Amino acid sequence: MKRLISETALQRCHRRRRGALFHYYMMYLLLSSVLLTTAGMSIHAVLKADRIDSVMARDLHSLLRLDGQLRRDTVRSSRCECTPLVLTVPGHDETDIRWTIDGNVARREVISQSTIQSTDRYVFRKGTRLQFEQAEQRVSLTVFNPPVNESDEKNDPGGPASSVQIVMWLDPPSDASGDTSGDDS
Repeated sequence: MKRLISETALQRCHRRRRGALFHYYMMYLLLSSVLLTTAGMSIHAVLKADRIDSVMARDLHSLLRLDGQLRRDTVRSSRCECTPLVLTVPGHDETDIRWTIDGNVARREVISQSTIQSTDRYVFRKGTRLQFEQAEQRVSLTVFNPPVNESDEKNDPGGPASSVQIVMWLDPPSDASGDTSGDDS
């Protein structure tokens, strides 16, 4: 009789567990979907950060090239003509160097006898503004960068933008007498 009781108890327990396999599968699907969603969001964040990093690296590379060339052009110059969109630096051997700004592109042109000898372009990402300024013995180029994150741009288009200013000092004009030592003796 004892054996009969234990078999009936076993049958009752088996009947109660009959739907448990379905619940195990549902829990397995729930946990695996949570893990896959988390992995997908992590991969998306990594790819987005990589894209932003490559955009910033491209902008920085263009900015460094522009900075170096602009400094080489103005290193021995004592005068220049400047407007917010055009900078003209008189060069050597009757050549002039003209920098023009068109939106997010800075263009350098070497002009000799009213003909363009060479042209270089420095392209920045969309939304970047460039502007020349001149004050007494210095010329500066200000680069206004747009926000990097698209969500910042959508929420606040005039939002937190960074700016970089490249300042070049011009050589002081030389005396008519040619004496630059400052010594009166």
